[in-house]
Amino acid sequence: MMYPDADGLLAALQEFLATPLPPGDFERFQRRVAGNVVAILRREWAQGAEAADAERTRLAVLLGRDGDLDTLNRDLVRRIRTGEIDWTSAGLLDHLDATLAAELAINNPKWIAGKGGNTNG
Repeated sequence: MMYPDADGLLAALQEFLATPLPPGDFERFQRRVAGNVVAILRREWAQGAEAADAERTRLAVLLGRDGDLDTLNRDLVRRIRTGEIDWTSAGLLDHLDATLAAELAINNPKWIAGKGGNTNG
């Protein structure tokens, strides 16, 4: 017997949770919240690794060194705090803008769509 994979199960759960209930029913609100959580998880699953890789690559260029994402982010924070990098530093605002756009594409793509951006799903 074939079982659906995890993505198939999440898709079925998302569809079930999106099923309309009578207006005013608190269960409808709970279903919408749960459905949104599932949608975020699915986008994270689909886009998260690529977004993290792109962020790490941008940070490596910005900082002029390689490393894992957490270490590079800590280094960026340190450099901003010490004044080594400021808001006018080449590439910083572009990096922050791209990182925010990638996070919003996962967590709240409707916000990006409302601003004229790409929702990526």
